[in-house]
Amino acid sequence: MGSDGYQRMKKFYEESDIGHQLAAPLKEGTRAVVEFVGDQQLYGMEKVKGRTVLTPGKPEKAEIYFKFSEGSIDYLFNPPADDAADYINRLCDCLLEKDPNKKVELKLLTSVVDGWRKGYIAMMMLGGPRAVSTIAKIGIKIPARFLRTEKSEHEENEKI
Repeated sequence: MGSDGYQRMKKFYEESDIGHQLAAPLKEGTRAVVEFVGDQQLYGMEKVKGRTVLTPGKPEKAEIYFKFSEGSIDYLFNPPADDAADYINRLCDCLLEKDPNKKVELKLLTSVVDGWRKGYIAMMMLGGPRAVSTIAKIGIKIPARFLRTEKSEHEENEKI
């Protein structure tokens, strides 16, 4: 697959509306390591000025690691996703996939609390309950308090 996966993912995240929707919950400066099967180069994915940017080279202090197979890239981008929820659910399919040619590997390189603070859980929640269930199935346990979408009265009062 080589750099083809990188080019397709770069275009998706940097140019598509869905790519921008996926980046919205993430905090500025979040970083992921991205690897593509068959490509010796590691890549960095970082939120910069409100957008996800992909660049060659492993980023320092990455919070997430992804490894994409050729089949996963085809499944994620051909045909293009309908919306952010569709993309997240396709990603979930790949995370649970048994066939190594269609699998995506994901590792949390930080604590769940840090992942929550940086917006990764909110990004996955764009896929709804299925995405949260998938994360648990791959071994990342998310405390229920992180899954609440409505702000409590206490949180609202803290803003005042």
